[in-house]
Amino acid sequence: HPETSTYTLDLPPSSNMHPTYHASLLCPYLANDKLHFLAHVYTEPGPIVTLNGQQEYYVKCILD
Repeated sequence: HPETSTYTLDLPPSSNMHPTYHASLLCPYLANDKLHFLAHVYTEPGPIVTLNGQQEYYVKCILD
C-alpha cells in the first residue's frame, strides 16, 4: 500500500536524523555521472591567493 509505505534507512548514528521516511519522500539513487547530471562536473578548487600574493592549497589527505 503506497499510502502507508515507510522505509527505514541505514544511517550512521552521527547523522542525528530520524531514519524512517514515507515512500513519497524517497527517490531512487542515481550515481553522479555525466549522462544523468550534465551540469554537475566536479572540479578541483584552485589555489587560494593570500593578500601578499602567495598561493595556498587545501590538503586532500596526509599519506604518512
